[in-house]
Amino acid sequence: MLVKDAMVRDVSAIFEDEKIETFIRISALHLQHVFPVVDEKMKIIGIISEDDVISETIPSYFGLLHSASFIPDTNQMKRELSEIKDEPIGKFIKRTVITIEENDTILHAADLLLRHKLLNLFVVDKDGRLTGIINRSRILLAVLHEVLEEKTAQEKPNRL
Repeated sequence: MLVKDAMVRDVSAIFEDEKIETFIRISALHLQHVFPVVDEKMKIIGIISEDDVISETIPSYFGLLHSASFIPDTNQMKRELSEIKDEPIGKFIKRTVITIEENDTILHAADLLLRHKLLNLFVVDKDGRLTGIINRSRILLAVLHEVLEEKTAQEKPNRL
C-alpha cells in the first residue's frame, strides 16, 4: 500500500513571513501542533511547532529543572511572547524536515515515524510540493482496512 492511499490531503500550511501571533492562532484553531512552512510554490522550506515557540518564551535553564515550581509566575513567558509575537516565523523554523513522497510505501512511512520519533510526516509530490500528511493512526487504519478486506474476501468462497 502506498502513502497516497492512506494520507490526508487536506493539510494546513503557513508561510515564513507570517507572524508568531498568527501561527499561535492558527495552531489553536486547527488543533494542530506543527505546521509545514511553505514557499509560494507550496514547497516545504521548514516546520514550526508549538514547542519551538514555547521554548523561545521560557528561560533557557527551564529544561534543567525537575519542576516548574521554581518559576514564580508566567510573567517572564508573557514578556518573551510579547517581544516575539510580531516576529516572522521564518526566524524560528526548523529547516531540516523529514518528508515522504506519495508513491512511497506506508511501511517506509511507519519506519520513518518510528525511527525519528515523529507523530506526523508531511507528504510531497515528485516535485517536492506539499500534498498531504500521514500519521501513525492513518497507517494503522489503512492496514486494518486491508486486513478486513482480505478476511471478507476469504470468507466469501466458503459461503458458496
